[in-house]
Amino acid sequence: MSGIHIPEIKWILAENMVKDIDNKDTPYIAFSLFFRCKIWSGDKALRKGLENKGFKNILSTEDLFDYREKKRKQVSGRQ
Repeated sequence: MSGIHIPEIKWILAENMVKDIDNKDTPYIAFSLFFRCKIWSGDKALRKGLENKGFKNILSTEDLFDYREKKRKQVSGRQ
């Protein structure tokens, strides 16, 4: 899927969210808004900036490791 399939309003919202953080991240945020999915980023400034603006669909590597450990404990608890 290319960016042309994402509605213009999602691009505008994404651009406004990242304009004072890093404009290069606009496509990732636009796709996240459109698909209502989380994105994974190691960019601390991006994560903090977006979280300060109320954007919650962003994960750090640590978040992913925590999630994996939680799932492992759930699976091992079933056996």
